Amino acid sequence: MSYGILASKSCLLTDIADQLHEKAKKLNSVDRFSRHLDKGIPLLALQSYLNTIRRWVPDEPVIFIDDSDVIKPDGYKFEALGLVSLRPPSCGKQTQ
Repeated sequence: MSYGILASKSCLLTDIADQLHEKAKKLNSVDRFSRHLDKGIPLLALQSYLNTIRRWVPDEPVIFIDDSDVIKPDGYKFEALGLVSLRPPSCGKQTQ
């Protein structure tokens, strides 16, 4: 699956399946990928990844959010949005 992600330059399961050139039907490959992803990341792999990333991230990183992706007029599934501190560019204050 890692090869498929790198080769397709995409994280879409159908694109990954296309790059693997398996004899199985694309739908079967996508179902298999989905089953494996449902299992989650092994704890040791997750810890290793986080330890690597921590070396690259500064103590106080700056994160930019394009609010056109976050604020949708008909959106109703933004229940965790209150956990993110937003500061619109036009405003000098932080909002939650």
